Amino acid sequence: MPKKARIDMAGQRYGRLIALSYEDRDCSGHALWRFACDCGSEVIAVGKNVRTGATSSCGCLHREISAARLLEHGHRA
Repeated sequence: MPKKARIDMAGQRYGRLIALSYEDRDCSGHALWRFACDCGSEVIAVGKNVRTGATSSCGCLHREISAARLLEHGHRA
């Protein structure tokens, strides 16, 4: 089966991530990309997951949402 043409994501913003460069393919054949997150860290993620919104940050968004959920009246619950 021939490989699909790779979508060039370089320089594009997806949520908190900006695509920096194509890295490789994972064992399933999905294209892996290096992204810079707004928080300053870098992450390698599957391009399709980022384009569809399944991955929108390096994990910092999840940590922020979880921390906010634990606050009750300005204090930890």
